[in-house]
Amino acid sequence: MLKRIIISGGLAAANVNYLKNTYQTDYTYTAKNFKNYTNLKALKDEDLVERKFRTGWFVSVSYNLSKK
Repeated sequence: MLKRIIISGGLAAANVNYLKNTYQTDYTYTAKNFKNYTNLKALKDEDLVERKFRTGWFVSVSYNLSKK
């Protein structure tokens, strides 16, 4: 049984879109929050997010279904 279970882990890294520090999650923004924009559709991704290199860890558990 234990020969069929595989546990692995490692480091993952990537450039990601990261919410700028001026904004927060779990908050609803309306047009009055963006005084410089009369039309919210004119907002671009660059106005809200920035590219950052982020790292993280992962762990995985696998079970091999085939018998040898």
